[in-house]
Amino acid sequence: MHIKGWKNSYAAHQISFNAANNTDKADLYHRVGRDQTWESWRKILDSSNYTNYAVKIDGSNATGPWGISITGNA
Repeated sequence: MHIKGWKNSYAAHQISFNAANNTDKADLYHRVGRDQTWESWRKILDSSNYTNYAVKIDGSNATGPWGISITGNA
């Protein structure tokens, strides 16, 4: 789906509904275009996939370096 601002100076947006493996479940993607250049597609989070990206309450699903800055007492 392509959505364009009403002025030429406004960015255009595209939304893609990608049904994987011919199932009823579809992933939703978004990207923004300005001056004939498009950003990369980004997957939109929803209630069925957010735990794939968020750190869980027990700390699992956390990868990579995590800088910690503490001021005062902890």
